[in-house]
Amino acid sequence: DSAKAVRVVGAQGGAAVDYDVKQGGIKKIGRELPPMIAVPTTSGTGSEATLASVIIDTARQVKFTIFSPYLMPSGSLLDPELTVSMPPGVTAATGFDALIHALEAYTSNMAPNPVADGLCRTNFELVGRSFLRAVKDGEDLEARTDMAVASMLGGVVLTMKGLGAVHALSHQLSSFHGIPHGTANALMLPHVMRFNAPEAGERYREALGFMGLAATSAEDAADRMAELVAESGLPTRLQDLGVKEDDLERLAEEALADISLPVNPVPCTREDLIALYRKAL
Repeated sequence: DSAKAVRVVGAQGGAAVDYDVKQGGIKKIGRELPPMIAVPTTSGTGSEATLASVIIDTARQVKFTIFSPYLMPSGSLLDPELTVSMPPGVTAATGFDALIHALEAYTSNMAPNPVADGLCRTNFELVGRSFLRAVKDGEDLEARTDMAVASMLGGVVLTMKGLGAVHALSHQLSSFHGIPHGTANALMLPHVMRFNAPEAGERYREALGFMGLAATSAEDAADRMAELVAESGLPTRLQDLGVKEDDLERLAEEALADISLPVNPVPCTREDLIALYRKAL
């Protein structure tokens, strides 16, 4: 993401924040950007296959997005050997990010897209087969390859169908509390799944089925995902990462304005977002 922002600033001047999509930045980015070959060294963001760059503005404690059809890298190279040095915690966090990109795209309220659905299902199969293997044995190149492909597919489908409340909530946790993005995603996921169950419960059950995790109901699917978070070694409570009750209202205000939220399958109010943070506390 940083390299994509540098690409824009290097060609057109100013600062990265000048191209914030909320401030009309998309209209400022022209097609004459320098070539860029994306070579990811983690398996999570899928940025090698997206039209966006997400940056933390540390001064304002917010994440902002640079978005343009011209931000797609000129080419991408996936080399799983470049990911073997990731420690287990980073592997787990980035792996959940790759999964959640597909899971939120799969349950997005945007128009049905059978191509995106097929790519999401492949992501689920790859993650189900290889996520824990990669966490437990970083030298497992087959698992690393699966996760690299799953990450790339996650980038493709989020571009096609958007994200949702998990990302809207997690962005603020990174901005205000420095919680790694994938860790924040994983921690919020089970709670959002329960909230979204009235509209997306069956899709969650389908996704877990492709992962090889049987779930008898939407609640059961959320429980299975919470178990996977714990098994991967990631934190499961916000309070363990320094988040306090007094922080929730400000976090919710920012989450409500996040560009990921409008395509969540269940509309969210400020009170809903506070309640979701509180459940994760």
